[in-house]
Amino acid sequence: MPVPTTYTYPLSAIQNSSSVDLGRLEFEIEQSSIVTQLDPDGGILSVGGNLAVKFKDVLSASDKTTLDGGVTQDEEEPAVAGSILAQSNLGDRLNEPPQEVSFSPEAITAISVPRDVDDAPIYSPGTRQGSEVTFATHNFSDKLTWFCGSVRVTDEVPTSADGGVTWDLANASLIDMSHGRVMDEEYFTDKVVHGYAVVVTVDDVEKQVVKPFNEPPWKSPVVWDVGAEYRVDHENGKVVFETAQTGAVKVSYSYTGTSEFRVEPEAGKTLDIEKAEAQFSEDYVFNDTIVFQVYGYVESFAPTLWDQSAPVGELSIRSGTALPSVGSVDGELFYRDADNTLHQWDEGSASWGAVAAGPYPAGTRIPLVSTNYKTMAQIIDDAEGAFPVIPVMGGARGINSAVYGFPFHYATARRIRSGAGMRLEVSLENGSEFGGERTTATFYCVSKDAAG
Repeated sequence: MPVPTTYTYPLSAIQNSSSVDLGRLEFEIEQSSIVTQLDPDGGILSVGGNLAVKFKDVLSASDKTTLDGGVTQDEEEPAVAGSILAQSNLGDRLNEPPQEVSFSPEAITAISVPRDVDDAPIYSPGTRQGSEVTFATHNFSDKLTWFCGSVRVTDEVPTSADGGVTWDLANASLIDMSHGRVMDEEYFTDKVVHGYAVVVTVDDVEKQVVKPFNEPPWKSPVVWDVGAEYRVDHENGKVVFETAQTGAVKVSYSYTGTSEFRVEPEAGKTLDIEKAEAQFSEDYVFNDTIVFQVYGYVESFAPTLWDQSAPVGELSIRSGTALPSVGSVDGELFYRDADNTLHQWDEGSASWGAVAAGPYPAGTRIPLVSTNYKTMAQIIDDAEGAFPVIPVMGGARGINSAVYGFPFHYATARRIRSGAGMRLEVSLENGSEFGGERTTATFYCVSKDAAG
């Protein structure tokens, strides 16, 4: 955990002067290669002939060198040439008296600012760092969309009771990621080799499925496009051929397992969840508890439960023969001594304490924060109002029941760090499929580099 640290210098150690241009110094630090950020609670102060520079954490060796010349540099000594506190282009400006500037009014060019009908200026906010990412859950009213917890079956030999036209699989509720049941389904199918697809072979030759939306319930009877040889009944776990098959039929597919949907950042990224919304069709039936659960690596959040095996994520451990005098150095809060005993820094007592090994190996995800919605009333209570009702529309590919939306805005973004193995899971406590047409949630996020 970061430890805010203040570095104090007599002004004489900087420029042999009694005043400092604090704004200029802050600018130089922010534009430098120093990774650790200035602490907003304190920052840079000049008090009683001393300059205090406060950072969010202890500076690394390279950051300290950039600031004043090195880790061993005594704060009472003049800053080493080449460091920020001594460089000539900064030193010349730190203590310059105000300069008189003359100009002619004719040389000024007016800047045009757009204004509204009341003549008030219109401002546009600056863009944020990172990229916008939207996650829409699968449909908790439709098991055919529960891909995250699905089970993959390879080369199952089905059975036929009608002479080779209809073939029954061992499992029903096959995952369907080709009919728009899940938003941005291609994003998820590209993340796994099999893409959750149903693959059918006869005598080890792959057959061609009918094009999406050319089969029931979208079209009846089936429209057999050129080359199409079979269709899939995802709900009942059947493969139906246009003509009877006498060869050896094999089917690979994914079927519904558990109900969780995962929101997690890409490797090396953090994900800030800024707002969310829940959508319910008018005909849905609330027949299970909705669980929002955040998970993270045991070694990052519960070291006493960790078996002290090599960390999987961002956790960093120093080692040596003697315990350091302070805890966090570049974010490291653990230390392994010569006897291989692990120690953790306790900020409260400002001391190290031995950590006993726990039962769970590194990389085990443990629950951190949970929110349960047992009734619709609880969701309404937590939401910030409701959106206008979306009516029935769209025909065969549309919505058949009006949809109600409820927004959730977060004053502080919910941050999920990949390095700590964090992810949000939305699930149904007992895996009981909701009734009705639609029950989903959408999360609006910003993805950025983990260091950002």
